[in-house]
Amino acid sequence: MTKTERQFVKVEKGEKVEIIAIEPFQHNSPEYKCCCNAIHFKMGAAIIGILTIIAALITITLSAIWNYWWPIIPAIIFLGLAILILYAHKSEKQNFYLPYSIVTGILILTAFLFVILSIVLIIFIPSWSQDFVQNVRSRQFDDEQQKHDATRVFYTWLIIALLIFILIGAWFVWVVYKAFMYMRDMHLARHPYKFLYTNGIKDGLEHTQNSGMSGRQHHATNGNVEKY
Repeated sequence: MTKTERQFVKVEKGEKVEIIAIEPFQHNSPEYKCCCNAIHFKMGAAIIGILTIIAALITITLSAIWNYWWPIIPAIIFLGLAILILYAHKSEKQNFYLPYSIVTGILILTAFLFVILSIVLIIFIPSWSQDFVQNVRSRQFDDEQQKHDATRVFYTWLIIALLIFILIGAWFVWVVYKAFMYMRDMHLARHPYKFLYTNGIKDGLEHTQNSGMSGRQHHATNGNVEKY
């Protein structure tokens, strides 16, 4: 996280300027890395975007070959979200990380609810859930016990698949969100805010980037100019 300190500088006519002085930004700080500090969150988010694009293209291709058209729409959605991640990586506009995190977060919550529902169906085994399993498997069970067993096995595997998705999806969301936080901190270090006070009363707000100088150049109390 970027560390800040405040310093007041007196000017004419009783006015004073409060400058938010920011320490040099540490791009390679451990808090911006994952996988035992081996991969930067920004790079990790880009890798997730590439993997999502590959998975989406494979899903679209196989769905077209097997004539299963329903997975194509979510695949196209995630293809777009992954492209936004790569755009955020290239343009350094951190807000484009958020759509992926939000949509995936909603899917994780939905998957968690389906896990709870599947547990309930394993316990009570309503008739409609048995019929659903028979339709999915394209197989009719004459024996009632076979239907119950097949239903329990189906929903058990469904729970396992959903839990795997939740774990992987949660990790993806965490990495992408941390990339968002890193880029936000980086922009704060590049363009801190300068507040103008008149006699101790807030009189206005000026963003240092409007002057064509970085926050460190405005601060420059030690005579050194630092770039990020």
